[in-house]
Amino acid sequence: MTRSFRFLRLFLLLAMVGAAAAGCNKDRVPVEAVIDVKEFQLFNYSGGSAVNAGFCKIEHLESGNARVTVQLNEAFRQPQISFSALITTTLPDDNEVVFAQLGSVPGASGNLVVNPVLKLGSGLPLKYSELAGTTGYFVKVMSGANVQATGEIR
Repeated sequence: MTRSFRFLRLFLLLAMVGAAAAGCNKDRVPVEAVIDVKEFQLFNYSGGSAVNAGFCKIEHLESGNARVTVQLNEAFRQPQISFSALITTTLPDDNEVVFAQLGSVPGASGNLVVNPVLKLGSGLPLKYSELAGTTGYFVKVMSGANVQATGEIR
């Protein structure tokens, strides 16, 4: 009798663990295939000349959306603060506007991955085609009102 009771307890324990593991899989976001990648350097101009401050990568996902990765070089990281990352463009009247707010780049790691990127105003996902092959769009990493790093999307 004790042996069958132990078997029943073991069976129930395994069933609960299996059910819990299966439930966790529902929360996972499916991984999208990457179709194309644009990568470009970010520069800091605060000293008067261009200094490599990191890189930005824009990935074309199979959904058509863009995933953006920003990575600051160690020399430009500040562990105590976070930086704001943006995609900007300049209007025909020479006014610079924010096209998308990417979020906060942690100062300790200097790394930010955004998926999906949402357009400012509409809140709709940014399509890769809206950035690929266009000119006049920049990724900027800001420390308050100061540009910590910037790079043109090409």
